Amino acid sequence: MNSMKSNSDLIQFAINTLQQQTKIAIIIVTSTWGSSPRKSGSIMLVTENNQFYGSVSGGCIEIAVVHEAQALLADDHAQKISQTTHEIANEMAWEHNLSCGGKLELAIIKLTELDNSWLSQWLEGIQKRIAAELFFDYKNQLINFRAVDAVQLKSPKSELNFKLAIRPQPKIICLGAVHITQYLAEMALQLGYGLTVIEPRETWASANPLPTSVEVISQWPVQALANLALDSQTAFITLTHDIKFDDDALAIALTSDCFYIGALGSSRTHAKRITRLTERGISGSDCQRIHGPIGLDIGAENPAEIALSIWAEVVQMQRRSVANNV
Repeated sequence: MNSMKSNSDLIQFAINTLQQQTKIAIIIVTSTWGSSPRKSGSIMLVTENNQFYGSVSGGCIEIAVVHEAQALLADDHAQKISQTTHEIANEMAWEHNLSCGGKLELAIIKLTELDNSWLSQWLEGIQKRIAAELFFDYKNQLINFRAVDAVQLKSPKSELNFKLAIRPQPKIICLGAVHITQYLAEMALQLGYGLTVIEPRETWASANPLPTSVEVISQWPVQALANLALDSQTAFITLTHDIKFDDDALAIALTSDCFYIGALGSSRTHAKRITRLTERGISGSDCQRIHGPIGLDIGAENPAEIALSIWAEVVQMQRRSVANNV
């Protein structure tokens, strides 16, 4: 029952189900320890009709969690929020391709129409890429959604309440629908990243078709970037190898809070690029933000390996960015 992949899909489904007056519970991963296949903030839905959607452990404990959620839904006198902890034994972890066991703490919430407010706010927050927190008041059995400054995002906890930090989904804005882009796209969904591709050249876009999950914008880069949010959870990369596209786009990206900026090309090409950008008045310290040649040096020799090296460097920089803000 896992046709829905994203939190936004699952939250929308929960809202729709409540409108149909069908009982439904939402399970949210609030903390993890050890080798956990799903991060904090991952969600799963269980309906009174024995249907479930999403995942909290990649299959390790789903059946047990479904039973707990169904018991909560069936008990009219039970508390709204149930806290539960599950441990994944090493043997079970190995069966699910994890190196070792771990532990997950979950909040199982029996939803009612009164929950539409914070669910709708959470959904809107995802769509608008708002840094926020879910505040669980265990004493009064309440949940609230609150927008916060991304720098303030933490997940402090006590016996009476818990704040779950919610960051916008990381995304890549890629200039150029080239062969490398196809391999980037294949991994984007698996890594939990959004991917937007800017490609004004119709021939290139048709020659390198991308999955339907990828947003493709057929506009000149300056025009496209004017309508895209380059925030602290965005990586921007250029793959066109074309000065008339890359330089203007990089100049715009360098004025943003992007956690990663990368450009395809050799060291010699990159040195010329930096010279052109400094001649445009961009400071040397800003130019140093550009990773060029793009990607970790793994000795990549073909488009698939170059895409792998790019993903490795993007993920590395995104993890550092999050760690620096915790």
